[in-house]
Amino acid sequence: MKNLLIMAGLVLVVGCNRESAETAADGKAPGAGAAAGPAIRLDPGEWELTTSIKALGVPGMPAGMANSMPQGRKTKICITPEDADGPDGDIFSGPQPAGCRQEGYSWSGGTISGATICPGPAGAGEMRMAMSGTYAPQSFDATVKMNVAAGSTGGMNMETNVSGRRIGACPAGKTGA
Repeated sequence: MKNLLIMAGLVLVVGCNRESAETAADGKAPGAGAAAGPAIRLDPGEWELTTSIKALGVPGMPAGMANSMPQGRKTKICITPEDADGPDGDIFSGPQPAGCRQEGYSWSGGTISGATICPGPAGAGEMRMAMSGTYAPQSFDATVKMNVAAGSTGGMNMETNVSGRRIGACPAGKTGA
């Protein structure tokens, strides 16, 4: 149970609230798709992201534990013009861990949707995060639903809200999400 919560916490912290710049060789996660549809584009620059846990379900979780989770965590990232031209599932999180894949990501006509699937530690279980939401040139709002299937430990379900807004130009020397 403890390992399951640690893994979920890492996914949220690393996957949804990354602050330092790390990129894959091509700057995109494997299997990620580019935006399609009308020319609604995120504006490059510095963005402030806010992440809040809306629901948390873990078999055997002590009462009140969900209420003790941090709420309204804020981080800042820089979105480059290249990121803005073809956003995918990792635009706000950076490259995914080895073995993860993205399915059906679309940033089109002001709507975001897609999923990231990662194998569990030592091949036990699977973590699936599905994202849906809306975006405009200087803001976005998305719901992320995560399910961790962890075999005999029962797994975990979590729902978070991630919102963002452009707050200005990127600070000197800071590039990329």
